[in-house]
Amino acid sequence: MGGNALFLKATPDLVEASKLAVGEIRPIWEYLVVRPAENYPADAPEPRSILLFAQAEPARVLCALAHFGTDDVFGAVAVPWGAACTSFVTYPAGLAEKAPRNAIILGPTDASVDLWFPRDAVSLGIPMDIARRMAEQVPASFIGKRPGMAYPERRVYLK
Repeated sequence: MGGNALFLKATPDLVEASKLAVGEIRPIWEYLVVRPAENYPADAPEPRSILLFAQAEPARVLCALAHFGTDDVFGAVAVPWGAACTSFVTYPAGLAEKAPRNAIILGPTDASVDLWFPRDAVSLGIPMDIARRMAEQVPASFIGKRPGMAYPERRVYLK
C-alpha cells in the first residue's frame, strides 16, 4: 500500500511477534503453478497443496470431512493471521517454518482483500496429504453414508 499503514495489528510489536511466530518462510525455488485441477497433467509432480474457494456450506462440509479422519478437535482446521497469500499458498504448502503441517488453512483473514475477494466466499488451503486422505475417506464418512445430511434437499429455516 505504498508504505501506508493498514492497521491490521494493534502495534508494531505485535507485527514483529507475529513474524517470529510464523518463523522463516522458505522461498519457492522453481515454480509456483496455479491452474485448475482438471487441467493438471497426470505426469506432472504432485502439488504440495490445493486451494479451493467455497461458499459457507461446502466449506463446512469440507472442514467436517477433515475432522472425520482425526482426533485433533481444535487443530484440523486453522484460521491463522497473515496476508491472503499466506493462507492461499505459504501455510498449506508448508513454506512457513512454524505453520501447522496437518491442518486445512481457512482464510483469508487479511481484511485488505475485501476490495476484491468475494464477500460470500472463503478459501481452503489444503496440504496434499490431507486432501488425499479426505478423498479416500468420503465413502465411509457422512458424505458417503448420509449425503442428505451434508447436502440437504429440504432445509429448516430458523426464525
